[in-house]
Amino acid sequence: MRITNKQVIKTGLRIIPRAILESTLLSLSLDDLGQAIRAELESNPVIIEIPRKEKPVEKQEDKEAIPKIVEFSADPRLPLSYDIDEEEEIDGRFQAPQISFWERIDVQLDVNFNHDERRKAIAREIIDSLDGRGLLAKPVEKIASDLRVPREEVEVIRRTIMRTFDPIGVAALDQREVYLAQLVELGQEESLLYKLIDERWDEVKERGLEALLIEAGLDEEQRNECFRILKSLYPFPVEKYSEVNSEYVYPEVIIRIVEGKLVVELVDSGLPRITISSYYARVLEEGKASPEEINFIKEKLRRAEDFLSALEKRRANIQKVAEFIVEYHRDFLLGKKDYLEPITQTRAAELLGIPISTFNRVVKGRYADTPVGIFELKFFFKRGVPRGEAMAPREAVMNMIREMIENEDKDAPLSDQEIADRLERQGYAIKRRTVAEYRKEMGIPNSSKRRRRQ
Repeated sequence: MRITNKQVIKTGLRIIPRAILESTLLSLSLDDLGQAIRAELESNPVIIEIPRKEKPVEKQEDKEAIPKIVEFSADPRLPLSYDIDEEEEIDGRFQAPQISFWERIDVQLDVNFNHDERRKAIAREIIDSLDGRGLLAKPVEKIASDLRVPREEVEVIRRTIMRTFDPIGVAALDQREVYLAQLVELGQEESLLYKLIDERWDEVKERGLEALLIEAGLDEEQRNECFRILKSLYPFPVEKYSEVNSEYVYPEVIIRIVEGKLVVELVDSGLPRITISSYYARVLEEGKASPEEINFIKEKLRRAEDFLSALEKRRANIQKVAEFIVEYHRDFLLGKKDYLEPITQTRAAELLGIPISTFNRVVKGRYADTPVGIFELKFFFKRGVPRGEAMAPREAVMNMIREMIENEDKDAPLSDQEIADRLERQGYAIKRRTVAEYRKEMGIPNSSKRRRRQ
């Protein structure tokens, strides 16, 4: 039996503001949306279901069709999520296979290393060496020795997996690296929280984070913000999808290749098709109903109009974001690129003219079945390195850093700050710490270790 968080919203005789209804329906999974529509059908007599492949069927057209006010004054509720009966049949037409943590990693392995068999073989060995938490259980040196490749090459690929795979932190060496990788993804690499975990991890574990934050002079509000960020992180990669793994995943977006072009389809099979009954409008026009009945019908009609409008708004927003993904990541979805063009959720929301809160609801917990695998929509929005109003792919910036280091004076190798300064002169908004992270990810030692020995 699938386990979900139960929620209910009171509808009663008070109309829920349309904006709240829109955000509520947008947050629902496909399965829960079907349950919410059926609940609305039961609680609102002016809404009728349209049988598929048949004409709309009106409810009984006589005076008895108007329910007595007393029967509907007991505060009917809209259940947003509830357990499925173990014996209830689930519509297999839109049910996707359950996606495990390991299946998710395998899909990304094929996508990210599809065009380089050597790197793919190393990445495969790294993935095969993960423990049950998603951490690397086998030393990098051992993997390099077994494959007879340089240790630095294995480390570069391990860090690529750790920084770019979903969930972030896969193949990390320990919990500290898992936290640091997530903080980088959140843009927190310059924060005190990042510095404490990076440089004083043992003290964090021994003395506690709060003691170090107080010692650093942070007030209560600042400390609470640090704890809020930390609480949003998972300690081990495998735990990110622990809830998803316990239930079915329904890809609500299908992206297909049709005659060489990418086409977006939204899944709606299995959802009840609903409309507003015309009977009640005629009752109002005839003017034969009592004042109480008229007020009741008007309220239910307003609720029905808001509900259908919210459903349409939900569909329009998902369609808009899905089409943006297809347009922005066309080459990736067609298998022509191994990496995503960087763009943040905030920037994408601005381009689409969608409030960021609405955008977050669209991409969080909603999946797309694409030609290169099944992904959460949030997967397609990654941070890059700002350059003017655009974002440069992290891979391109890493290549520039590698080239600078390869061509440096080995008697006076470039420091991370000097590399950051050079990139900033070229328009890249990058900090020293980010350069250091990228350098470590590529397995390149710091400047003191690169200096030529006399």
